[in-house]
Amino acid sequence: MWKLMLGQSIYKLALCFTLYFAGDRIFGLDAHSNNDDRVLLDTIIFNTFVWMQIFNEFNCRRLDNRLNIFQGILKNAWFMVINVLMVGGQILIIFVGGEAFGVTRLSGAQWGYCLGFAVVCIPWAAVLKFVPDRYVAWGLGWVGVGVRKVRRVDALDDM
Repeated sequence: MWKLMLGQSIYKLALCFTLYFAGDRIFGLDAHSNNDDRVLLDTIIFNTFVWMQIFNEFNCRRLDNRLNIFQGILKNAWFMVINVLMVGGQILIIFVGGEAFGVTRLSGAQWGYCLGFAVVCIPWAAVLKFVPDRYVAWGLGWVGVGVRKVRRVDALDDM
């Protein structure tokens, strides 16, 4: 679980910082002097972040090192209901949230960028699952995090 949390955090922080500090150049905006462009860039960052969280919900269904995150998904009604509510809520916020949420509507291309950046969370989690748990436990030992618990999970994965 630690490697997935740390790995996803690294990707999300890197992407959010990139969009925040270089998004105006990436999307051809003038966010420093034009308030409408600043709101548009903030909306892109917010939308991308929320969609990363939504896609990561699928990754969180599996804390072991198996890759099929969709196994048994239709058997969990609560997961499906919560996910539909989150997706619907996010779409509503972007389309009609306006002043209340400090967002603006996005074009189709901007939605595509947001979803494209966000969906990378799923294959990124698959890559992270190939990192051996013992390396993560060793790294966490350096910072004093509960290594015994991590080693116990690693022993279970080896079974």
